[in-house]
Amino acid sequence: MIEEDFFWSTFCEGVAIGDTSDANSYAWGKLEGYSTWKAYTFYSIIDTGSSALVISQAYFESLITEIMNRVPDAKWQYIEDYGVIYTECEHEYPDLFFLIDGRWVAVAAKDYV
Repeated sequence: MIEEDFFWSTFCEGVAIGDTSDANSYAWGKLEGYSTWKAYTFYSIIDTGSSALVISQAYFESLITEIMNRVPDAKWQYIEDYGVIYTECEHEYPDLFFLIDGRWVAVAAKDYV
């Protein structure tokens, strides 16, 4: 955790979809106009009182696209004005993993769908 921060926070170093193999793992890239305290990471707040995963606007659409590419039978629609995804819930969605302090933290599909 970051000391002297109002929130329980840290830096997310990467994301994996389905499993943490190299083929399914992604690093955060450098973005024009964005800076972080720690290179190729995203400042992340750990909020134990919320059930929501809030993903940076800079990566949201590409992350959702990668998730949905692994669920070929699902019909989905991204409503950009609202940042909302509409899709059926009964498919087999992949688990997500976030790399925090060198360790993978899992988010089961049943918890984010």
